[in-house]
Amino acid sequence: MKYEFLYEDLAIASVNTHRNFFGDRCDITLASTGGPAFTSCVAFGLERWLSALTRRHGGWEAATRAVLDAVGPVI
Repeated sequence: MKYEFLYEDLAIASVNTHRNFFGDRCDITLASTGGPAFTSCVAFGLERWLSALTRRHGGWEAATRAVLDAVGPVI
């Protein structure tokens, strides 16, 4: 199962749930039950986040200001 997180038409992150696919095929088992492990992964496209921010705020400088306003002063 794949879940994508979109900003407008751009996928900026995804989560893949493999369930027991790799546990069965690679013989990855749980010590507690001996059953197959379930796996998943997460991906964040940093260049895609930057693209979404510049689209949202109209340019790089405005996007930078918005991020700095959101996180507050950096020590």
